[in-house]
Amino acid sequence: MDKTTDNTMVIRRKAERYCSEAERCREELMQKLRAWQAEESDREAILSYLYEQGYLNDERYCRAFVHDKVRFAQWGRVKIRYALRAKQLPEDAIEKAINEIDTEEYRHNLQHLAATYSADNKGDDKNRRIRFLMQRGFTYEEIREM
Repeated sequence: MDKTTDNTMVIRRKAERYCSEAERCREELMQKLRAWQAEESDREAILSYLYEQGYLNDERYCRAFVHDKVRFAQWGRVKIRYALRAKQLPEDAIEKAINEIDTEEYRHNLQHLAATYSADNKGDDKNRRIRFLMQRGFTYEEIREM
């Protein structure tokens, strides 16, 4: 085995461990491969291998990302969609994951954030609360319905 092949195998194993720790997307892994100084030709081969072996999966990543952002960060659909698009994930995987959001939990998050914002900002006006909720990724229609 020559030195180049040996180095590629070491980087591939590091990438396997990295992907095993948590869900990763192609863009995150590409940044790591650059940081690990993988050759450009090896990067695509490593990525292909990881997709084939199931270490990387765009739909699974989108579902996990959406779940975490709804449950823990209490983001709205708009903010989640923009974040996933910034990671250059396929649009169909993004939409599928967003459509799987639990409606009750989503509605509860919106109500909770609105109530918390009102309690924290005595005398706040309606427009400030709407702007706050829109920055969290909720649409005006969702806010108005609440």
